[in-house]
Amino acid sequence: MNQFLAMVIALSAITGVTIYEGLRFEFWSTTDPEELNHFAERLEAVPESFGDWSSEPAEADEEQLAAAQVHAHVSRDYVNGKTGAKVNVFLVCGKTHPMAIHSPDQCYAAVGFTQGDPSRKYVEVNGRTAELWSSRFSREENLEQQALDVVWAWAADDGVWQAPTSPRPHFSNRNALYKIYLITAPGADSDAESFLKDFLPVLDKQLFTPVKPKTETADETTS
Repeated sequence: MNQFLAMVIALSAITGVTIYEGLRFEFWSTTDPEELNHFAERLEAVPESFGDWSSEPAEADEEQLAAAQVHAHVSRDYVNGKTGAKVNVFLVCGKTHPMAIHSPDQCYAAVGFTQGDPSRKYVEVNGRTAELWSSRFSREENLEQQALDVVWAWAADDGVWQAPTSPRPHFSNRNALYKIYLITAPGADSDAESFLKDFLPVLDKQLFTPVKPKTETADETTS
């Protein structure tokens, strides 16, 4: 299986469907540029290396990303120096509607992939629970079977990664979003799980405003 080629094709599908859906639903509305720039600046701070993980840049089509109104992105192949685990990461930010109107079942179907049964993953991050979709996508091309395992989710500025069934109405009160895709070889669930446990706390620190500690209630202070 040519996993690299499949990943490149999948990335092209992701951006291409974003363009189509944006034009179809006329979601190219304006958002406060300062807010988008704030999202982008924090995205630039995502480290290339952390813990046992190091990375190399992964291919991304800049013209397609611009047309899809991806305001900023991170596209990297992370490798764990101890275990050899490999994870492709595509992390983007932009206006809510372009970020929320499509999911991998649409993107991958556009290039011939069939989605398996989706399920949700849950990862604890600094006292909060991150919720992510997970599914396998496969296709046969030139008598060769290709398959990828994909994990994806969205997050607003509140730092909570979510996997809603209908992200567009779910995030309708938000002006900007982050979206993350993790792509691994089929059956590498443990690689994805390991990476998420290490990576999401890093994103929590770099992307989101620190969560204020719970304040004491009047009853608690007087008890």
